[in-house]
Amino acid sequence: MKLDVKAFNGEMLQPLLILETENFCANAKEPCKHCSVEAFSNVSEESIDFNKAVDEFIALSNGEGHVVFKNGAGALGNKELSLIRKCIENGLDVSITTEGVFVSEKFEEGIGVLLRRFPGKISYTVSLDGSTKEVYGLIRQEKYFEKACEFIKKQVDKGIFVSTNFVVHKGNVNHIPEYADFAVHELGVKRINFLQLGLAGNALKNRLETAGPKDFFEQIINLFEKGDAEINDALESTFVKAIQDLQASPNKHFACEGCVAGSKNFAFIRSNGGIYPCSSLEAPGFLAGNIKTTSLEEAMKGNAFKKARKLALRLKGNYPVVNICPGRNVSIEKDKELAEYIRSYLDKQFITQNVLKKNSSSLLQQGILTVCFNRAF
Repeated sequence: MKLDVKAFNGEMLQPLLILETENFCANAKEPCKHCSVEAFSNVSEESIDFNKAVDEFIALSNGEGHVVFKNGAGALGNKELSLIRKCIENGLDVSITTEGVFVSEKFEEGIGVLLRRFPGKISYTVSLDGSTKEVYGLIRQEKYFEKACEFIKKQVDKGIFVSTNFVVHKGNVNHIPEYADFAVHELGVKRINFLQLGLAGNALKNRLETAGPKDFFEQIINLFEKGDAEINDALESTFVKAIQDLQASPNKHFACEGCVAGSKNFAFIRSNGGIYPCSSLEAPGFLAGNIKTTSLEEAMKGNAFKKARKLALRLKGNYPVVNICPGRNVSIEKDKELAEYIRSYLDKQFITQNVLKKNSSSLLQQGILTVCFNRAF
């Protein structure tokens, strides 16, 4: 089961709960070279029981939602397996995000047992940022490349839907075509998510640099135009999917899904129990309480979620392929530049609509547009 959470006009159409498993990144001897490890340095060692949250979410979603287990450095064990079992036994779909390096055989075996009972209900998203150990090692540990690839192939061989998260930065942006060919044709990956590098934590310490908007745009567009059907299917979560839809139906307005922060039945719970409107809004002003003392329903009706919803709606633009993520935009200037590349491309394809021409310039000048390629969950 792929993570295919539906949203429209900034509202979640399918309930979604993101649970961050216990995060050991801050204590890792060899952490990733781009991680914001300081975000986890003050996490309480007290184990959080997510059973209460899962029970509440099952009731809120009527058993028709999706739960993402956002894994932090190997924290997948019996506790998580039990939660996953509870989710799928009550009708929920489950996605597991992981680096694919420290997942135990026992956990894999447990997932296999569940999938035999509930085929297609569990998927993986694996961090993989290059098609060679050298490129992968620019932001992760080079020695783990083969292990991550082996994990992916093993899951694909079992018939599990596997996506990858590719963190785009200056050092790997020109390797995107080779990466897509490797991930799709050699590993069997079904979906590729491209995430912008966040300039925080180890990324700053190691002097990593973000990719230039033009380089990123040209690599994705060229890949889309020259790629085969399998590669284009794998790009469904990128902005080229919206472009593809516009090319297929130029008279129809395909709006970006928009920012879903604060929308109904959508929440993120950190490993310390903190409840937030989105996994990209982990700022103190958006903390809605702790799952130990606050119910999901109370949090979703609270001021933090209302604040996030107000912000999300204010940032919504009437533009076919762009919008803003208030927690993930790297640079407003770079976002505006990338949006201009997309608009220029659409103009050349003769598919730009009047609403786009009329509204986009003023919105770009206000600095409130960014590319709406996939979310960070």
